[in-house]
Amino acid sequence: MRKTILKKSVLLSLFSMIILFANAQQNIPLPYKLDKAALKNALEFEKNNHPLATSPVVIRVFFRIVDPVGGINPDITEDQIAQDFKHLVGAYSKDNICFINMGYDYIFNTALDTFNTSKDNYKIFLPYGLQNCITVFYIDRLGGKNNSSGGGYSGITYGVPSAWSIIAKSYAGKGVVEHELGHCFGLLHTFDYVNGNGLENIDGTNGSTSADLIADTKADPYAFAYENFSTCFSTTNGGCTYSGTCTDLKTRSDYSPPYTNLMSYWCSSFYPSYIITNGQYTRVTSFINTASALLPTESALTAVDGPYSLSSGYHMNSAVTTLTTSGTVLITGTSIASLGAGQTVFLEPGFDAVPGVGGRVLIRHSFCDTTSNGYTLNPKTATALVQNSAASEAAKGKDQLFVYPNPATSAIHVSFYLATAANNASIKIYDINMRPVKSIPLGMLTAGAHTVSEDVHSLKSGVYIVLLQLPNTIMKTKIVIVK
Repeated sequence: MRKTILKKSVLLSLFSMIILFANAQQNIPLPYKLDKAALKNALEFEKNNHPLATSPVVIRVFFRIVDPVGGINPDITEDQIAQDFKHLVGAYSKDNICFINMGYDYIFNTALDTFNTSKDNYKIFLPYGLQNCITVFYIDRLGGKNNSSGGGYSGITYGVPSAWSIIAKSYAGKGVVEHELGHCFGLLHTFDYVNGNGLENIDGTNGSTSADLIADTKADPYAFAYENFSTCFSTTNGGCTYSGTCTDLKTRSDYSPPYTNLMSYWCSSFYPSYIITNGQYTRVTSFINTASALLPTESALTAVDGPYSLSSGYHMNSAVTTLTTSGTVLITGTSIASLGAGQTVFLEPGFDAVPGVGGRVLIRHSFCDTTSNGYTLNPKTATALVQNSAASEAAKGKDQLFVYPNPATSAIHVSFYLATAANNASIKIYDINMRPVKSIPLGMLTAGAHTVSEDVHSLKSGVYIVLLQLPNTIMKTKIVIVK
């Protein structure tokens, strides 16, 4: 949860902001609440040094603008959304955590637009979340107990981890989205206090078991905002500097605050550039690969889309490398569809997109490359090609992985192409909690095409991860088992 970021022009004292923030934390039902079971799975993933931790990840994100007046003169623009997306890419690209902007639309709903965290039930948003994307809602004002003095939240996330967040429209394009998605990805505030983890020692001796539960984030004196704020913060710089007078549990007071950490609350007017530590990146990767809320938002290595006919609703599909349409794909009416990939989207014969009024079809490229400042994207454009063969990527000598049928009931076929020979290859299948359920040793494999069939009738209905592990490469995709 991200509170309003203090700026020089904001006439709010640190005193009022902290007291109101503390009161809001005590009264809001279930925001920013760490899922302990999900954390256990993430920590187990880290402990086992799971091979998926180093594989590229592409997350689908969709933006929904809540507007009660029918989209007339909207108070948020596509450029502001693009700016938020650019900030998001810059914040997480370090470890190949990439994103595809799957588009935006409007929701005409007064109740959502006037949502108040203190009195309204957050569940009113749940029917509007897209099932296979992280959904970012923009609303007019994010109210709550800290509304007095003209305050209000800049953003809030219900649950850690989660697949949706709410952003106040006045903060669109100002970098709040990447903080809130940090919560979606399982990150806590560097000064976390409300989840009961306790105060972190300055020497870091309890760093992995206190505050944000990550060892390499510095102890944050902002935790004292709940108790001794008047002795911890200077009266200059708008209260944006530690005064050096608060003591940890070992009576040390020489805090070196994480002023520039993305998950801290220090003032953006003085610290405009934010970073994430290696430990935070590791935790994000662990949650992305294990949390049931996040797994559906992740792109497969390669994907085949179709056949289908869509005249309304939403269709979002993407791949880390290549997405290829198959058979008859007809998109008409009010359908909002987005197809994306890190390299290429192949539109095979049979693809036909003729959306009507209110409909939209997007072909999108995923972004991960950034310049050194973390906020400017290298110029890349989406690629949409019509090809006669879905095997064209294999013909270029690129490793590929497909699993079919998907969904499956009793058997699956794992089909893959290797550009070069590989030894000690294996196929592994994990359930949604990243517990191994099947392991298929393959030994030495020659370069070229291979297909391995496997009986899955003993597996329960649900989402599974299929991983092809090679000495220097890991390929993965998701399948659904339906009984």
